[in-house]
Amino acid sequence: MSRFGATPFAFPEFRGATRRLILWNLIAYFALLLAQAANSATAAQLSLSFSFIPGVFLHGALWQPLTYSLVHIGLVGTLFELLSLWFLAGFLESYHNSTWVTSLYAVSVLGTAAAATAIYA
Repeated sequence: MSRFGATPFAFPEFRGATRRLILWNLIAYFALLLAQAANSATAAQLSLSFSFIPGVFLHGALWQPLTYSLVHIGLVGTLFELLSLWFLAGFLESYHNSTWVTSLYAVSVLGTAAAATAIYA
């Protein structure tokens, strides 16, 4: 029996905001990896400085809600995070524009940081 219609599974396009978000995450991952190869104490300090810790954020580390989404632990976790970002953002970008997808990503990251701070407080 022949099948009609579109293929049920296809990779989304890798363009626009999706590509920029994934490339920024990869650049940050490899920068931390290079820092770890150079000096493990520096890499650990960078990871702690850029990851989101609500107590530290409330005491003046105001950059953490903007940078914690770029800190990834381990290669497999990073690959799955970026793969899910590619599928979700690529799907959404086919229906909305790049600005909308970038705004959604920023609101999601900042909203999660706000929720974590509220739970902490």
